[in-house]
Order: sequence, then structure tokens, then C-alpha cells
Amino acid sequence: MRYEGGISFYADSIMLDMEHPLLPPSQWAGQNLRFKTSFRSVVSLSSIRQYWPYLLLTLLFLTGSAVMMALVQHGASQNILLYTGILFTALSSVLNGYVFYAQSPRGIKKNKVSVSQEIFRMASEVASDGIFEWNFVGDKAFYSRQYWAILGYLPGAFSDTVQSFKDLLHPDDQERVLAYIKKYLSGEVPEYHIIFRMKHKDGQWIWINARGRALYDETGRPTRIVGAHTDITLVKAYEEKLEKAREYAENANRTKTDFLAHMSHEIRTPLTAISGIAEIFDGMQTNLDDKQKKLIKVLSSSTSSLKDLVSDILDFSKIESGEIERELDQKIFGLQDVFEQVISIVSLKVGEKNFKFKFDYSTVKNHKFLGDRARFRQILLNLIGNAVKFTERGSVIVTATEIMQRNEPFLCVSVKDTGIGIAPQNFDLVFERFRQADSSVSRKYGGSGLGLPISLRLARLMGGDIAVESVLGEGSTFTLMVPMRTQNVREDYQSDKKLDKALTEKIREQSLNHKNILLVEDYEGNIVILSYLLDSLKCNYDVARTGLEALNMWKEKRYDLILMDVQMPEMDGFTATAQIRVMEKEKDRTHTPIIGMTAHALVGDKEKCIEAGMDTYLPKPLVELDFKTKIIEFLGQEKSV
Repeated sequence: MRYEGGISFYADSIMLDMEHPLLPPSQWAGQNLRFKTSFRSVVSLSSIRQYWPYLLLTLLFLTGSAVMMALVQHGASQNILLYTGILFTALSSVLNGYVFYAQSPRGIKKNKVSVSQEIFRMASEVASDGIFEWNFVGDKAFYSRQYWAILGYLPGAFSDTVQSFKDLLHPDDQERVLAYIKKYLSGEVPEYHIIFRMKHKDGQWIWINARGRALYDETGRPTRIVGAHTDITLVKAYEEKLEKAREYAENANRTKTDFLAHMSHEIRTPLTAISGIAEIFDGMQTNLDDKQKKLIKVLSSSTSSLKDLVSDILDFSKIESGEIERELDQKIFGLQDVFEQVISIVSLKVGEKNFKFKFDYSTVKNHKFLGDRARFRQILLNLIGNAVKFTERGSVIVTATEIMQRNEPFLCVSVKDTGIGIAPQNFDLVFERFRQADSSVSRKYGGSGLGLPISLRLARLMGGDIAVESVLGEGSTFTLMVPMRTQNVREDYQSDKKLDKALTEKIREQSLNHKNILLVEDYEGNIVILSYLLDSLKCNYDVARTGLEALNMWKEKRYDLILMDVQMPEMDGFTATAQIRVMEKEKDRTHTPIIGMTAHALVGDKEKCIEAGMDTYLPKPLVELDFKTKIIEFLGQEKSV
């Protein structure tokens, strides 16, 4: 018997190619019918689910061939051989038909879906995340092995339904999560991504980061959600640790701020009395001899230095908290007034040294500047003060000019000295807080190391900058550049001295004898100074030393103005003010203007005064000009001068 054919195995298929006669050639003589079976097929191995029909077809063919050969050898009749051949041929046709169907587009699509499902389930078993699939059509769910492992369970511990997920949700999260899922399926939120807690087998609550995507049918109705759960309990624990550290840092910062506010009050309160006395004596120099004038000058200079030091410490706190940006004022002032004040302040120190000092501002003498006058003066005092401090011989030359930069006018103030100089590698160092170019510098010249860092920050907040050029041992040049912002100013603009005189005359003209002022202050030194100022203005006033005393006096007598200290024993100024405002409403009394006087001088103090019901506030140490301005604002017939 001759048998032809073969089986070939490839990487992605099996090829069967077989051909043999049903009867031996010796028995075909005289026969017109010749049965011959042939089979050729390529078997695809694209998926395991496609193996069995091809293997079964091959087995059927081989079995049929063996049966036919056995029948021939045992002398079976031709009819039996014919029927047997027809039977095996029919079976082969059925299997071939299935193979053809599997290779058709519809069969391929069905196989692809099946393969995709199998791949999804295989991938879910090896993924580090917990995979889930919720089928809303049949209320069925699939949860991977890792899904349950995250929760400490083995597969099968819960039913394959969506309810199993709901049962393990934290009670505080359940309503929020289910509402979110509903919003996602309805299209109200663009993605399914939510964090919640689920109960672990050991009773603990673990944090889950859930992501997923919904599938919809032709009508737009959601049919299922496929997604993943990630255990982020460790991440959450780390976040909680960071949050506690942040809260601790914020509490520490608040404690530091409270301490600075308290120390500011304790320092500024007596400083108000000292500076007030210095201002009073300074205004009486016509009755003093040269020695007394010099003593007054030293007192004023020392008071100014102490005020600057306290201000630097407070400014440092404001810069750290980022609150100094909200404090900058925007008012019109004359550059000449500020320059003259700076010259007056540094002149005493210049007189103690043997070098030339010159301040040339002739080209901008009549310019008006829009900005924060106090902060601008503070920068100048820091730059010029450093130049004077570090220069022993030679000169300190200050030049103020207007220049154009980027088609905009800028005020350029250059401070050039012949002092100790700075090494190039230390240029950035001098602008760092608490740092100086050389530690020996602080020991010899003193200073907190805050002046330049604060000045640089203020200049940049004003839209400008500070540049430095220096040669070690030869001198330095610091240049301040700020935008020259001006606006139309009245022709009758007056200098500080003229305005001071005008305010005083205005108040005296208005006959304040019929006005009653309540001065609320607990520090005796400030009571003396404020009483002196009120006496000089011919005002009628009473003194209360606590907030409670002030409240009782206000109940008994009508006052046109209250000067309210903030920090006092028994009852502070905030509480006293708030109670006054409440009683005004309850008893329908006329509004009494209240000016807060605070030595805290931190960002937010003004807001606290306003929130408590005060009309405005004055920071301590009080400046006589500011004090007079507030008096005429609330007691004068006209609101401005």
C-alpha cells in the first residue's frame, strides 16, 4: 500500500497534506469508481481556543484511514467500505465547515472578543493593581486576585457583584463615592478617578486610588466599567505626616509672630514716649544752647536708630510670611522732602567722620513720586547708612537722577563710597539675611545683616532693583532703580514742614474747645506725650487707662473722638471698641470715631482694628504729623488740607 502525505509544524500554524487510496490498486481492476481521499489544511495557532478543531480533524482523518485499511485487510465488502468512507468524509466536512466559519469575518470577530477577554483576565492576574469589571446588564462583576489581595482576602470570599464593593466602602465615603459614580456614568464628570477608603480583612481602613472607564451601548446607556484599584495607604500616611509637620511649622510661625508682636509692643510703647520727647525738644531748639541742641540731636539720632532696628526685625518677619507685599502704600510725596529727611538723619554720623559727603538731587528736586514714602526712605537710609558706616576716609557721593529704561522713566539713586569694598564672590552674599561679606565686618561695624536683604526685597516689590559694583579695598557703588510713577499734583503741594504748620494752624482756627476726646492708654510715658500734643492743640480730653474704664466713661459722657490703645489690662482696645459699636446700635447712639493706636505694627493689625469697629489706626511710635492729620480728619470741618 502506498501512503502519501505529511504534517508540517510552523511557529503559528500546522499544515496537513495527506493523500492515499481507499483500496489497494490490486483490487481496483475492472472498477470504474476510484475512491481517493485527500486533505490539505493550514491550522492557525493564534489562540489556544482554536487548537482543538484542527487537532480533532487531523485525528479523525488518521482514524478513518486506519479503519479503512483494516477493513480492506480483513476482506470487508465494497459496500461497507463505501459507507464507511462516506461517514468519515461527512465528519470531515463538518469539521472543515467549522474551520471555515472560524476563519470567516464573523468567526474571527467572535474569536477576537474571546481572546481579548482571555487576555484581560490573564493580565489582571499579573497586574500589581487590583482590576475590576462591573457589568450593569447582568449585575455581575469580576475582581482580580490582586484586587482581593489588597484587601487581605482570597478570591471567592465575596460574591461577584457590585454590592461586594459597596459593602467594603467606608461609611463616611460611601455616599460621596456612589454619587460620584452616578455623575460619571451620566457624563457630569469627564473621568472616573476618585480616592476613598475600604475595609481590610484585619479591620483597618486602607486608602484606594480608583481609576476606570465606562463602556456604553449603541443607545448611550452604560453597560460596564473597567478599572483598577491602587493601594495608596502609605502615600496617605506620608501626606498626613507632612500635613502634621506643616501644621507644626505654622503653629511655630504663629508663635514666633505672636512673640514678635508682643516684643514689638513692649519695645515700641516706651519708644513712643522717647521719640515723642525727642520731637518736642527738637521743636523747641530756639530756647536751647548749643550743648543742649547737640544732646537733643543725639537723642533723636539714637531714637531713630532704635526704631530702624525694631522695624528691620519686624520687616524680616513680614518678608518671611510674604505679607509685606500687602503693606506697600501708594501716595504722592515730594522727593526733596524725603532726601532732606535722609540727609538730616545721616548728617550726625557723617559729622563724626572725616570724609566728604555729597547728595546731588538737583535734577529731580521738584519731582513728585507715587509710592510708599516710608519704604522708599527706608531703602535710602539702608544704602546711604551702609556707605557712611563702612567709609573712614575719602567720600560718599549720592546722586539722584531720572533716566529712561525700556522706554519708561526710572528714578536712579547711586550711592558711591570709598570704603572697605566687597570681593566679587561676595556680591550675592551681602543680600542674604543675617549675612555679611565677612564675619569680622559685623564684629567691627555692627549691624543685624537685614538692611540690604530687606531693601532689595522692597525695591523689587516696587518694580525696581538694586545693583552693586565694588572693588575690595577701594569702595562700592550701590544703585537703586525704581519706576518713576507720578501723576498730576495740585499746584499748592506743600513740603512736610509747611504741611505740619498748615495742619496746626487749621486745627487752632477751628476752635476745638467744644470737642471732647477720650484718650485710652495704659503706659504713663505715652499719656504724657499724647497729653502734651493735645494740650498744644487746645483740645479737651479725658484719660482712661484700661478698656473697661474707657467703656464706662463712654457710657457716661459723649465724646467726639476716641484715641484707643490696643493692648491694655482688664479689657483690650479691640473688645472695648466692639462693645461700643454694639451699644451704639442697641441704644441708637451717634457713631463715635475711634482711632486705634497699636505698637504691634505687623501686617494684619490694621485689618484687626477695622474688623473690631475702629475707623482707622496709627502705628507706634506715633509721628506728630500723622497724629495731627488724623485729628483734623475726624474733628475738622474740612476733611483735607
